[in-house]
Amino acid sequence: MPSLMDLPDETLEQILIYLADHDRLALYYDVIYVNKRINRIASPHVVRHAPIHCMNPKLPPTPIHVLLHLFQHREKASNVRTLFADSYEGDNSRLGEWREYFQRLTDVENFEKIAAAAQETCPELANSSEWCHQLRNGGVDASVALLLAWCTKIVRLDYKMHRFWPDEMQNMTMRLIAISVKSMIADADASSRKLYPLAQLEHVVLREPTSSSYSMQNLVHAAPFFYLPRLKLLATSCLGTDSPLRDINDDEPFRVESQAGRTVLDPDLYISRFPIGSSPIETLILDRTGFSATGFLVLVRACKRLKKLGIYIDRHTTIPINILDRECLNDLSKAIAYHSSSLEELTFRLLHDLAWEQYQKTRVPIPLYDCLKELSHLKRLTIHLEFLYRKIGPDDWVKITPDRWELEVELVPDRLPTSLEHLILETKRDVDKELFPKHIKHYQTLLRGCGPDGRFSRLKSLAMPFKPSYWHFKTWVAAEGIEQFEALAESKGVQLIFGKDHFYEFPRMAPEPDPRLDGRLNFENGS
Repeated sequence: MPSLMDLPDETLEQILIYLADHDRLALYYDVIYVNKRINRIASPHVVRHAPIHCMNPKLPPTPIHVLLHLFQHREKASNVRTLFADSYEGDNSRLGEWREYFQRLTDVENFEKIAAAAQETCPELANSSEWCHQLRNGGVDASVALLLAWCTKIVRLDYKMHRFWPDEMQNMTMRLIAISVKSMIADADASSRKLYPLAQLEHVVLREPTSSSYSMQNLVHAAPFFYLPRLKLLATSCLGTDSPLRDINDDEPFRVESQAGRTVLDPDLYISRFPIGSSPIETLILDRTGFSATGFLVLVRACKRLKKLGIYIDRHTTIPINILDRECLNDLSKAIAYHSSSLEELTFRLLHDLAWEQYQKTRVPIPLYDCLKELSHLKRLTIHLEFLYRKIGPDDWVKITPDRWELEVELVPDRLPTSLEHLILETKRDVDKELFPKHIKHYQTLLRGCGPDGRFSRLKSLAMPFKPSYWHFKTWVAAEGIEQFEALAESKGVQLIFGKDHFYEFPRMAPEPDPRLDGRLNFENGS
C-alpha cells in the first residue's frame, strides 16, 4: 500500500500547508512530531496562522518566539496568513521584569540581530523612535510591529491594543500601520501596493485587552484600517471615543487623554482622520462601544457599500434632553440609515433597558425610531423589543414597567422596513406571567401584517425574548391564547423562535479567533 512518506517533499509540503489552514492545533501538537522528515518540512509553517498570546510571566511572550522562528526562516514570513496579536503586555513598565527571562531562555544576540533586521525593514520607524531599543528588550508592541512588517500577506488580524499616553510613549504597532498606509496612498502604481504590509488584509478585529479596561479614546486608531484596499470586515471590541471623530475634510485636530491632560494626536505619527466613501469594508461591528461625542456617521460614511452593521452601545448617555445627547442620537440615527440601499443585516443593542425607558418618556423627538424605515434591502434585524413600543396615555412621564406595560404602550410595526426576512427581538426584562397575554396581543399585531398580502410579506422568522423560567406554554399559557398565536404564525408562514435563559446576557458581536485556541501555547513542550 502506498505511504504518505513516499511522496516528494514538495507535495508533502503542500499537504501540510493545507492542514495548517484547516487545523492549526494539529500542526502544533501532533504533525511536527511524526518523524524527522515531517518535522523538517512542517516546522517552518507552524506560524502560518500564528496565535500570539501573552504567556506565563516566567516565559517570553509568544511574539518573541514567532520573531525568532521567522528570523531563522525569513522566506516563510510571506506564508503567514493569520496573526492573533496581543500587545497589552508590551507596556514599557513591564519590560524590566521580563528582561531576565529573555536572557535565561533565549540568546540575547538574537535580539540584537532582530533589531538590526528591523532597521533594514523599516528605517523610517527605526530612525524616529525607540523601536529597535524595545526589540532588544523584548517589547511585545515592538515585536508585533515587526511581525506586521515581515508578514506582508496576512489576511486576518486580531489585535489587542495596550493603552498608552501619546505625550510619553509611542505605540510602535500603530506607527508601523500608519507608515504602511501612507506609503500605499502615496504609491501611484497599484500593482506595487500589494507588496506593502497589511495590503492583503481582509479581516481585522481590534480589541481592548480586557472588557474591564474600557477605553474611550482608542476607536480613533481604527482610522488607518479604513484605507486598506482589500479589507471586508472590521470589528472593534470595547473601544469608544470621547471626542468627535473626524474625516479627511475636517481640519480640526483630534485630541486624546494623556498624563498631562488632553493632547493632540500627532498626525505625523498616527492616522486619525477617516476617508469618505472609499473603504471596501462591507461588515462593520462596534461591540461594547461607547460614544460621548459624535462619530457613528463618520465611521459608516467612510465605507463605500456597507452590507452588515452591528452596534452594541454600553457606555452611551441615556437621557436625550440636553443638546449633546440629542446630537449623539441624531448622529447615530443618520449612521444607521446611511447605507439604506445596501445594508442587509443590522444588530443594534443598548446595554441597559433604562435607556429605552428614558427615550419613551422624553418629549424631545427621537429620530432613532424612524431610521429603519428606508432600509429597503434589510433582511435580518436584531433590536431591542422596546424599539417597537410607543407610549400611550396622557402622562408623558409614566415609567414603563411590567406592571403597567399593557396600559402604557402600543406596538408600532411601521418603524420596521418591509424587506425583513428575520426579526430578532431582545430584552433583559423578565416577562410577567400575568401580563403575558398582553404581550401576545402586541405580537399578533405584527403577525397580522405578514403573509403574501401583508406589509411584511417576506418575514420568515420571528424570535421573541421570553425567558424559560417565566413561560411554560403547556402549563400556564395554553389557555391564554398561545395556541391561536402559534396557529396565526403558521398561517402566515412565519417560524416562531422562543426563549432565553434566566441569566441571559447579550452575546458578543466581535468574532472570536478562528479557529479558536483553548489554553495558551507552551513552547517548552514543543507546541
